[in-house]
Amino acid sequence: MNLGLTEEFYKILIGSKNEPKCEQKKLILNMKKLIFILLFFGCDSSSHNSKYVDETSITDQIQYYNLSERKVRDDNGTIIEVKVPRDIEVIEGWDNTLIQYEWFTNNNRNIISIDKLETSNTTPYLNNDKQYNDDMSEVWLNSWKKNLNEIKNILPPFYKDVQMISFQTDIKINSKYFVRRQLYCKDSRLVNTKHENKQLIEVQYITLFNKRKYTITYRYYGGDKGIGDLISMIYTIGGTIKFI
Repeated sequence: MNLGLTEEFYKILIGSKNEPKCEQKKLILNMKKLIFILLFFGCDSSSHNSKYVDETSITDQIQYYNLSERKVRDDNGTIIEVKVPRDIEVIEGWDNTLIQYEWFTNNNRNIISIDKLETSNTTPYLNNDKQYNDDMSEVWLNSWKKNLNEIKNILPPFYKDVQMISFQTDIKINSKYFVRRQLYCKDSRLVNTKHENKQLIEVQYITLFNKRKYTITYRYYGGDKGIGDLISMIYTIGGTIKFI
């Protein structure tokens, strides 16, 4: 797979062969950024029979981005934990949104939203998140034929100029199974605001717990500048999700 990565780009990510030993940890993190980029652009799914990929974040990653633990409790007793940047605004939930975290980097808006949904389609699964994932994988592979345009058909109507990146059904984080959806788009709700012309990058984690579907969605309004570090941070945050 050719992502158009130049030699200079690799130098930035990997560094010089002559780097002193004190820089080794930084180089390892840079290599992880490259891996995250390849994951972000490279995969669109996996069979439910394939091995799940454990993306649980390690301590070095969490410390590198200076993340701190936040928890939110649903009305059914479920506690959802995720590690996010320290200096954030916490917006209390409404309707099916449990909580929203918001912060700005270089005047670009970052949002993490945790949402719930309980329907007749989710309640039969009880706490069997793996079966829920496997069934979604079955639909993705056999009904939708791995066609990303099928995902577009179920997106909110305010998402415009959508470019689907991937739909993965093989993610495992803290012993829990997830689907991950990734896309670019424009958010028409932001017309006449300072963010209206900014491209939205969205990464959404989907799972089931205690009869409910939960989504943890990261949205970045700022285009693809600094995409390497951004994706590395998004995946690190995603890798801290825990259900209690």
